[in-house]
Amino acid sequence: MICPCHGLDPAHNSGGGKGGNKKAVYPTLATHSEFHATVSIAARAALPKDISFDRFKEVYFANYSDDYIECEKFAQEKLGDRRHSVEQRVGAEFIKRGIFKARER
Repeated sequence: MICPCHGLDPAHNSGGGKGGNKKAVYPTLATHSEFHATVSIAARAALPKDISFDRFKEVYFANYSDDYIECEKFAQEKLGDRRHSVEQRVGAEFIKRGIFKARER
């Protein structure tokens, strides 16, 4: 998702990073909806063809439990043994695109 005003991907930090404006005092921070949209686009690009984005959202976007073990069991139930592969592919896509959650100030 490219911002038409600035030509920047809003989920990228433009201050001090590789290729960013090193003189920027306040880096560009994405709004929650911009960040969510950018993450969704990257996840769709990285998912294997046989795993739907809706299934991925159900597993990783829904907050149905605070218990880590329950979340892992649910992911295993929905994605099977391929869940680790999916996580690695999506994570690699995030790294490739430079997507990260901005720290709160």
